[in-house]
Amino acid sequence: MLEILPDNQFIIPGRLRSVPQPLFTSGRVALIGDAGHGCSPMLQQGAACALEDVIALSELLKHFPVEDALSHYEKFRSERVNWITASSDGPMKMLINIDSQVLSAIQQKIRENGPLNVQGWRKLLATDPLSEISSYIEKHKVKIEQRSEVFLTAKL
Repeated sequence: MLEILPDNQFIIPGRLRSVPQPLFTSGRVALIGDAGHGCSPMLQQGAACALEDVIALSELLKHFPVEDALSHYEKFRSERVNWITASSDGPMKMLINIDSQVLSAIQQKIRENGPLNVQGWRKLLATDPLSEISSYIEKHKVKIEQRSEVFLTAKL
């Protein structure tokens, strides 16, 4: 690539950076996609994560008051987002200072299991985010209904 660029072409070098600590909410503001949990593009999940965030948040807002929905949004999305970030950033960190023996071993694993992003996609596609948010909502709605019943019984 560098050989075919014109001599007057500016190249801006830089390292890929991730959001160091995912942030899903700030007060009554929800952050989605790269705004709250950007990571390296190894798994190519930026747009997919943003869409999953929007779907999860909209479903939660249908079933819970705003403050509760925001709290559930963070709880529900944290595990998946943290896995995506770690799976995207891990290989990038490893590849920075790699020796030839390790590189050879990685290449062999890629021949056996496919590229790193495909391995990640297999795990991501093994679950259905729409089913997961529905199950999460049902589970937590039941808890809220049970607490309300206990509260009303105690008052009577």
